[in-house]
Amino acid sequence: MSFSLLNRIPLAGALVALGLACILVTPSSMAQQRDNLPPFILDPSYYSSRNFEKKALMDGNEVAITFFNYGLLGGVGEIRGNWPKGSDDFYVGDVLPLVAAEVPIDLDGDAIPDTLVQHVVSTRGPGNRGINAEPGNASNAWTFEPKPGFASNRVIERTGEPNDRVALSIDPETWPDFWPDEPTWLGADGSAQWNGFFGRNQFNADLESYFWADDHNDRELQSEFPGFRPDDTRPERGGMGLELEVRGLQWSQFLAQDAIFWLYEVTNSSTTTYPRVAVGLTVGTLSGGDGDSQDDLAFFDQANRIVYSYDNDDSGNQGQDVGYVGYGFLESPGNADNGIDDDGDGDPLTDAGQDIDGTPFVKSDEGTDNTFQAEDFQPRQLVAGDPIITIDNETGEREIFYVPANGSLDVVSQGRSYSVSAGGTLEETLVDVESAGGTVQTVTEKNLIDEDLDGIIDEDITLHFERRAQSFDLPPQVVTLPALRYKNYVGFARAIQGRAPTSADSSTYGLLNLLIDESRDNGIDEDGDWDTGDDVGADGLAGTGDPGEGNGIPDPGEPNFDALDVTESDQVGLSSFFYFNPSGAFPVSDDENVWEGLTPGFFTTNEELAELEAEGGVDGDFVFGSGYFRLEPGQTLRFTLALVFGEDLEDITNNQITIQEIYDRNYQFARPPDRPTLNAVPGDGQVTLYWDAAAENSEDPILGDDFQGYRLFKSTDPFFRDAAQVTDVLGNGSIRVPEVQFDKEDGIQGVYVSTDERVRGVPFNLGSDTGLQYSFVDTDVENGQRYYYALTAYDSGSPDFYP
Repeated sequence: MSFSLLNRIPLAGALVALGLACILVTPSSMAQQRDNLPPFILDPSYYSSRNFEKKALMDGNEVAITFFNYGLLGGVGEIRGNWPKGSDDFYVGDVLPLVAAEVPIDLDGDAIPDTLVQHVVSTRGPGNRGINAEPGNASNAWTFEPKPGFASNRVIERTGEPNDRVALSIDPETWPDFWPDEPTWLGADGSAQWNGFFGRNQFNADLESYFWADDHNDRELQSEFPGFRPDDTRPERGGMGLELEVRGLQWSQFLAQDAIFWLYEVTNSSTTTYPRVAVGLTVGTLSGGDGDSQDDLAFFDQANRIVYSYDNDDSGNQGQDVGYVGYGFLESPGNADNGIDDDGDGDPLTDAGQDIDGTPFVKSDEGTDNTFQAEDFQPRQLVAGDPIITIDNETGEREIFYVPANGSLDVVSQGRSYSVSAGGTLEETLVDVESAGGTVQTVTEKNLIDEDLDGIIDEDITLHFERRAQSFDLPPQVVTLPALRYKNYVGFARAIQGRAPTSADSSTYGLLNLLIDESRDNGIDEDGDWDTGDDVGADGLAGTGDPGEGNGIPDPGEPNFDALDVTESDQVGLSSFFYFNPSGAFPVSDDENVWEGLTPGFFTTNEELAELEAEGGVDGDFVFGSGYFRLEPGQTLRFTLALVFGEDLEDITNNQITIQEIYDRNYQFARPPDRPTLNAVPGDGQVTLYWDAAAENSEDPILGDDFQGYRLFKSTDPFFRDAAQVTDVLGNGSIRVPEVQFDKEDGIQGVYVSTDERVRGVPFNLGSDTGLQYSFVDTDVENGQRYYYALTAYDSGSPDFYP
């Protein structure tokens, strides 16, 4: 096969013979479409309203925070990031998720968009956040509001009032009669089963919350542009047609006891395509508690995708020691079209390119000539024979052309026309962004267009080559990370010029690397971690006979595949961080300002953060995000926040690394047995405690049946703060010492084994099918004194003193 300089080579055609076109160039037809959205989303009876507002407390481990079913975490007068739970220490003022988008607007009524308008939708929050509202009616906020149907409105027997809490996994009284998104998930008695992240009636987390919101009440765009309708099939639909699904997850297991996971999914239910969208969160800091916010500071770690907040003098509002709170961007939306390994997992030589057990995700096909070099970010000075790579606007398919020796070559890429010739220049557009301190940064404009025609979209030297991590030093120092890999279309085109391509060519230049441009919606198990043990069907529960169960192939809804496999997304990661002060200097109602603050590649500089530290800290807040992404009708963007706490920078960084590992395992980590049900009967000078055998019948998702015994904790404080603590290897308080311990008589013992003669039933009959209850009589009590008891079960994977 030979080609003249004017010939074009369709990459799809060139690679069909290799059987690889579907992987390399064509977006999957299995990606979510508007037609297969859950029906309730398009049902007007499920539009949001402030009338459906509820709140609850996430307090399933050492962290406690109030949350609302429209998205707000914390808030004035609420539990605001309390850690350790029950102490007087609070770290979080408020956290608001936000979505910033370019909205196509038709100004002259000809049904053709004339301009793009930047618009931000967030949640209701404190007044200094500057939330948009209906003019003259501030109570009608133009924000995300809660959708009905995701929590019970039934009268609670113990209160005599309708349920006012968000649905919590541990309290069926908060569950609705049925779930709008899963109406068939009902038990034998016709009541709803838990709608868990891990599937039908799955209780992997010790505490899980679940709700939906939407932006139907956000009428700002409609008020400014009366002709704008996001959905031509639902003219009454307000906002941009965005749906917000939120879950909170907590584990009491000691590895995760200092964190809460918040999972956000933003779905476009409209018929409008939004060309560019960024997602993020704005945070009000409160390290040290109310009255001590004037000396707060923050900095970011781009590599570990976390923003830290801390108190400058390490002293809180009562003179107490103050730790750190981190806002970990564990998952960001992925870009499956730009040709860049955004999350770095396609390089087996780096930690990011290995799975949690150290095994490389990819082996022979990672590529050998597809790592970014400094010259890849310079303007392309064209000479005769240089490859020109175009991208089909509909399919994403790449095609190869070559610059002619004489004359010009006219091509179309992503709907734009170009005329290229020898001696010409192609380059990405650069933009300047000014930070709060006046520093101007120049970054690649993330317009989702390949302007230099190399087949790579929006390559950026800051995000993809000079990547930054932070040292433990304060002020933090920059650590440079390895450059990312990419699909080297230009190198491939040069190599095959004048001959037929081979599979070796495709491998060399990274075109076969499945972890570049991977997706959680394409029906491909790119990282190969699904196995037959995961073949449980769409509901995630074995034995129900639902679609996909036992068919021998991965299906959506099954563990370690697509939506339930975080490593199948080519995550863009933390792409912006903007620290500002005073705290009211960045109102979310200022659409243009928020859009600029979320500019990908823009980070408040270390020098500015060091200056603020030298000033003794400020009452500052920050916004961080990930972008940009094209948001088609029916498409979903996922991002996850981990609120993680630590006693100092080293402790919280280690906690963040652990939390990231848990997340990368899709939350499948060794955990203690289910908590038994504990009952207490007070008596004269004694308390009799009873519990059931539920823990013995539970199974660890990693270690299987490894139950070892029980530990009983006793305190005069409801948060057990007066219990003795054991420190971890870093010297930080980690776990509490039990009052007594009941250990299985099997020769396996931890360091601590109870010898208390008061213990009843040791050794006791384990694995009972009779529902036998065990009992213990505590005689070390005083009449009139209030006591608190907690009983936990432990297994062979638990630490010796698990609380």
